[in-house]
Amino acid sequence: MERECPRCRATVTDDRLLRCPSCRSFFTPLGISLAPEQEEEIYRRLIRRLKAYVFGSFSLLTLISSILMFDSLKSIYDRSVRFANGLVVERIDRDFREPRITQIVETVAADKAKDLLKTQVEPEVERFQHQTDQSLQKLDKLTDDLDLKYKTEYDQLSRDLSNVATRSAEASRLTQDLGAKVALLDKQNREASTLIGSLSSAVQDLDRRKTLYDLSVKAIADGDRKALTALVHAAGQDDVLLREIAISEVQRIKAYWIGVSTTKAITKLIKDKREIAVDQLTTCDLRDALIKSEDYKVRAVCAKQLAGRRERGVPEALAGAIERDQHLEVVRDATLSWQSVTGLTLPDVFGPSESVEALWKESGDSVNRSLADGASCNVHPFDPQRVKFNVPGAPFKK
Repeated sequence: MERECPRCRATVTDDRLLRCPSCRSFFTPLGISLAPEQEEEIYRRLIRRLKAYVFGSFSLLTLISSILMFDSLKSIYDRSVRFANGLVVERIDRDFREPRITQIVETVAADKAKDLLKTQVEPEVERFQHQTDQSLQKLDKLTDDLDLKYKTEYDQLSRDLSNVATRSAEASRLTQDLGAKVALLDKQNREASTLIGSLSSAVQDLDRRKTLYDLSVKAIADGDRKALTALVHAAGQDDVLLREIAISEVQRIKAYWIGVSTTKAITKLIKDKREIAVDQLTTCDLRDALIKSEDYKVRAVCAKQLAGRRERGVPEALAGAIERDQHLEVVRDATLSWQSVTGLTLPDVFGPSESVEALWKESGDSVNRSLADGASCNVHPFDPQRVKFNVPGAPFKK
């Protein structure tokens, strides 16, 4: 609702304003009146705020005044106490300076001191003196006991020292004898060490010689080709004596197997449980038995018999025996037969198979041209259907 300021005549539309925003004068009620209840409520609120303001201000002033008064009273009390204490001390000091008071104090102190000496100090002194006397008695007894004990121990020690001196002389003499014996033992020990070293060297030398001799025995008794190969390797070692022994044994083994034949009397072999003359066996049978037979005598007989079979395939079969067979008699007979069939000469019948291979590469084609055509044997070293051969008189092996 619009209102008009009665003073400046300005028009205002805000009903909540009580003053004119322009001249700050109050508006007239414009016919608006308050109910009695509203007037009463306004009155109560004004009274409540007035009380709160008045009593709050009074309480704050009262609190501040109380604090200031308490501080003043405390200061007054402290000053009064200090002043009273000063007066009392001064009065007491002045009174004690008087001769009468001083004499009284000295008399009382003397009487009290005498009483304390009689009732407290004197009993303690007597008790201490009694304890001291007892301790001195115990100390005297302990001193006497120690004196007796040490005198006895001293006498014993004197006797022991005398015995020690005697024993020391004996120990010195024994030490000298022992030193001489130790020197002798040390000399003997060095000589024994030298002898042990010599014996150890000799034993090692004998052991190496025995190894060579054992290889020689195995090569001769069993025809073991590996033993001969080991001796050939030993012939190249640095030790002169062992090298000479190895060379000597190699020559002895070769001489033995060149002059000895364990199959010379064998003219027949058993094939399929019946005896057949060796010269009646086919070349294929001989080649098959040479490769697959477990009996070295069968292999040696077949190798020897192949010397008269100048057919293609025979040199290769004999070369295979020379390369792989581990019995010296078989190797010897196979080598002699290979030389007979091929017309080629090897430097050693027990020589390395490389010599056979080298000669065959060089002259194999010309040799094969001079040989007759042989039957196709299809001999295979791992053929499970191979023919079984045996020497007459030996158990048949299935």
